[in-house]
Amino acid sequence: MIGEIKIRERGPTPGLLKRAFNAMKQKCFLAAGIFWHKEFRAKHFTKSGATEYGYTPRKTSGKYGFKSSYTGRKLREKGHTKPLVWSGESMALTRMRDVRATSKRGRVVIRAPRFNTQPKNSTIDMRYEMTRVTEREAVQMIRVYDHSLDSQLRAFRATQSKTI
Repeated sequence: MIGEIKIRERGPTPGLLKRAFNAMKQKCFLAAGIFWHKEFRAKHFTKSGATEYGYTPRKTSGKYGFKSSYTGRKLREKGHTKPLVWSGESMALTRMRDVRATSKRGRVVIRAPRFNTQPKNSTIDMRYEMTRVTEREAVQMIRVYDHSLDSQLRAFRATQSKTI
């Protein structure tokens, strides 16, 4: 007589499937991207952020003095000297969160087309300035990734059955 033999593996992570682990990693990258958007995006538009990220200095004296410089015109016309901001349109566009993640990496998509243009006769790269991450921020995002992975691994309970 030939019968069925069932083998059951039980425990916190029995034979953790690659597909399940990749799904966990994808969620972790998503969590890290959301954390960056929530905690660090707004800092890019502050003066302290400009010094921390090492933005290229803007012109403060033009052909006819301060009033004709970029900073002087921005102060006169817009009433502020915030970095990466002229009218506030790009800053408002970055508030829309678009985080995309795979099991290999996470991306935060910033939908502000002005950051992809370069001012005339200038070496300023606004896209690079907006996407900079400091070592301290990278460490914090790694912590978020690790915490998310730990909690998902603790929550992953499975029983696998094989019929022979």
